[in-house]
Amino acid sequence: MLRADEQLKDLEPLLAFFGSFVLETRLIQQILRWDMLVLEESPWYRELIQKGLDRGLQQGAQRGQLEIVNRLLHQRLGNLDDRIQNRLQDLSIEQIGSLADVLFDLHTLEDLENWLEQTLTLDSSQRNLNPMPSTLE
Repeated sequence: MLRADEQLKDLEPLLAFFGSFVLETRLIQQILRWDMLVLEESPWYRELIQKGLDRGLQQGAQRGQLEIVNRLLHQRLGNLDDRIQNRLQDLSIEQIGSLADVLFDLHTLEDLENWLEQTLTLDSSQRNLNPMPSTLE
């Protein structure tokens, strides 16, 4: 068994992880006599969980900020049509913050549409100038 060899004991969770792509979890557990506790104790598992938690927290914060901005926009400008709602959903957390900063300078739905057009166009052109770096290096 891999756990018996000090140098190989860390391979067991790694093999189980890759095996899970082609085999059922129950079969992997039987083959390796392995349980979730082994996986949960591995550093890479904890790193994956932490990344998932961080991503979830960021998405939650973004949704919360967008909800507040939506309420303020509704109070200020009235009902927002579906097209505007969809465009608001496309905003990053930074853009939502920028919208909150200028929200009280917007007096009409047209002002909001112009701000969205300018912001989303600017963001799109910046992405074209600075493409995402490759993670496969």
